[in-house]
Amino acid sequence: STKVFKNVDGGCARQGMQAEVGVDALLVLLVDPVVPYASSRYVQRQEFRLHGEGSVVVVDWLTSGRHERGERWQFFSYESCNDVLVDG
Repeated sequence: STKVFKNVDGGCARQGMQAEVGVDALLVLLVDPVVPYASSRYVQRQEFRLHGEGSVVVVDWLTSGRHERGERWQFFSYESCNDVLVDG
């Protein structure tokens, strides 16, 4: 999993990805979940460019925190944006 730790100086963890999917190609992105710990901030941007009859399957998921520590939805912020761009 992608673990997002508390940031004491008010900063934010960031992650980004860009992918090109060719004509008649398939991209399957099945990643582990993001686990935002208490008092954490996270921003993620993913961009997928599809060409021709290219296809993409994306699983973008998160958990509510560390349940064994009593953390449930205690992060400050979580933002995830997935853009899929298809050429004409």
